[in-house]
Amino acid sequence: MARSRVRQVIAGLDVGTTKICCVIADWSPVGNLDIVGVGTSPSRGLRKGVVVNIDSTVESIKHAVAEAEEMAGVEIPSVIAGVAGGHIRGINSRAELAEVTAMVRQQKNEELMAAGVTLIDPATTYVDSAVVVGPDTVLHPCVILEGSTRIGVACEIHAGARIVNSTIGDRVLVRNHTIIADSTVEPGAQLGPFAHIRPGSSIGESAHIGNFVELKKTRIGKGAKANHLAYLGDATIGAKTNVGAGTITCNYDGEKKHQTMIGDNVFVGSNSTLVAPVAIGDGSYIAAGSAITDDVQPGALGIGRARQENKDGWVAKRAGAKKL
Repeated sequence: MARSRVRQVIAGLDVGTTKICCVIADWSPVGNLDIVGVGTSPSRGLRKGVVVNIDSTVESIKHAVAEAEEMAGVEIPSVIAGVAGGHIRGINSRAELAEVTAMVRQQKNEELMAAGVTLIDPATTYVDSAVVVGPDTVLHPCVILEGSTRIGVACEIHAGARIVNSTIGDRVLVRNHTIIADSTVEPGAQLGPFAHIRPGSSIGESAHIGNFVELKKTRIGKGAKANHLAYLGDATIGAKTNVGAGTITCNYDGEKKHQTMIGDNVFVGSNSTLVAPVAIGDGSYIAAGSAITDDVQPGALGIGRARQENKDGWVAKRAGAKKL
């Protein structure tokens, strides 16, 4: 008996992006399979199904769908694209899903190494299929590159770094356990260890972002440095400016975010608090320990701290008072 045309939604895993996807297919009475569309969709869990090679022919896809259709009591049969060398196989557990994922990862790593990228330990290097890595770049163990990330030529990405949807220029050094998300890093910059580059940030050529420095929607100019323990949010920092340890841009007043503008060749002393909105002019100095609430003109010294007072003989007087 001829079958009526059936539209079928097949949930599965797109191995190209490692994201859950759905395939909408039409099955005609004569057995032809037409792929109507492919898109992302949340999944309520892993279903029984089959694996089809990503380069499969229509005939092999038809066979896989037919096999899935025959499974009784399955709410949504899964057709999962794999790289199993053309073999059809079932994925019925998380363990089997992990096995196929490892195969995809291995294939990507082999492609990178063939293109001149050094992977110190391929078994612990995780690179999404859409990621581009330039030749002569070195990826250390436990590096994770996700989404649309692009890594330039002759970079070095140290262990534990995670880079998501970001563009990294040539000759960039990313030290251990640095996180970069939705940001841009220009050639020759150095980051980390333990730096956190949050979305919307841009790091200029040859700039240095050091240990325990966090950026959020911040533009760092060419050759600028923030080497230690700082939070720089909603800020623009000019070329060759030095930001001292413990500096904070106070960008949030409890209701709105505000901008901090720091010019070129500025020296910001350690433990400075810059209360936005505020502008620091070119070539100016901020004294260490200052709370800056007003704009600082170019070439000026900004000081915002209590004056120190020394009380001579205070320790001896205190000790004498204790004896009474």
